[in-house]
Amino acid sequence: RLIKLRHLMVGVFFWSVASYSVVQAYSEEEISVYHWAYDHMITTQPSIEKANMGGKITRAEIAKMIVNFVRTHTGTVAEYDLTRSCHFVDDQIWWDLQDYIKESCYYGIMGNGWEKFRPKDYVTRGEFATILSRVLWGDKYEMLNYDYFAENHLIVLHYFEIIKNIDSPRDHELRSWVMLMLQRTEEILSSGKNHHTEAVKWH
Repeated sequence: RLIKLRHLMVGVFFWSVASYSVVQAYSEEEISVYHWAYDHMITTQPSIEKANMGGKITRAEIAKMIVNFVRTHTGTVAEYDLTRSCHFVDDQIWWDLQDYIKESCYYGIMGNGWEKFRPKDYVTRGEFATILSRVLWGDKYEMLNYDYFAENHLIVLHYFEIIKNIDSPRDHELRSWVMLMLQRTEEILSSGKNHHTEAVKWH
């Protein structure tokens, strides 16, 4: 019995050390935002380790996140419209996310009128700002004549402190950052502040 007890205590000790090491690998903010994202179906991964918080994120994966965000939140301007041109020659590359790819387009958020969706391309900060801006304000901040397509989207999201760093718009987004910015977007939607853009200072 004593031997069995010792083995049990050793097992509990190593399990505790392993659990502690996992927790220490993530900041409190990352742990909090993971649980928020899981509760809102932004990620369906059952653990923070499987959610790959520090990993880059593809266009197909962003499509899933943004569609689930729109589905679970009121106050967005995204409207589902089957008349949009959402037939891509490459969406079958990621078959399990194919429906999300098409829905992100039918919502008017990603890929409308494109021949290729580029599902495996990694998303940059400028691209994510464009996606998120369309969720909140539709095409209000689209730029037809521009030096950089995402400039207006970045500025307005920075004003609302949804995106705090807009200095490197061509850098790739990370999963944890996307989750955090969606959480901040929820707070803006809940407060109704997204309707008050008159004070935004443009470059």
